[in-house]
Amino acid sequence: MVSSSSINNSDQTTASSSSSKSVLIIGATGALGQQCLHHLSREVSAPKIHILCRNPTKLSKSQQAMCASIVLGDARQQQDVERALVGSQADYVFLITGSGSDLSKKANSIRQVTGQALAETLKKSAFQHVKAVVVSSNGAGGSKIIVGLGIGAMISRHLRHVMKDHDLQELAFADLMDRTLIVRPTSLTDDKGGKELVEFGDEEKGPSINADRSDVAAWICTQVFHSNPKSSSPFGRKVNLTNARKH
Repeated sequence: MVSSSSINNSDQTTASSSSSKSVLIIGATGALGQQCLHHLSREVSAPKIHILCRNPTKLSKSQQAMCASIVLGDARQQQDVERALVGSQADYVFLITGSGSDLSKKANSIRQVTGQALAETLKKSAFQHVKAVVVSSNGAGGSKIIVGLGIGAMISRHLRHVMKDHDLQELAFADLMDRTLIVRPTSLTDDKGGKELVEFGDEEKGPSINADRSDVAAWICTQVFHSNPKSSSPFGRKVNLTNARKH
């Protein structure tokens, strides 16, 4: 049975202050979740980072030290999500769950279930202030994978169980879109990072077919913490992202 306790890092080294925002990451042990953890830890605004996970040993000791707390629990269970939100006093939640390389129908319900658990929790009066960043995928929610020569359609069929899971995950936040940012990267890779990311429309062909995880994590942090207050909010959007074409 999963423990319901939390691991608190009272000696967290980030220069947190009473005005610091608090971020809860669900899915921090995955590849993109770890990149978000690293980029958040380097934020000049020093947000307090909390994670909800079943097995914190998937994170290194240095990664665990980046967190103000690690809440042990199951993101598929609404009561565990609510407990993590209460304990972290989160202003933002990053939902970055997935099935890894398993494309089977059986494995691909995790996004829907965790999405529904978080969305239903955020509808409660105590969490009306909390904003969500939901990592989905290009090809989900009405967007299309356009590669050329019919390859995009073949990819969509190959990933049909994954895309359905993403579709249902996005649908869970339909009533919360005013405070939700849905991010749809193209195929995620682990390059060196530091490359330009570009946004493109649901029925447009992107300039490339890959998005580096580090770049996506950096983009998310920029949207949440560095958006121009005079411009429109990053929330309430569904954004397809990919790396710019190499010259």
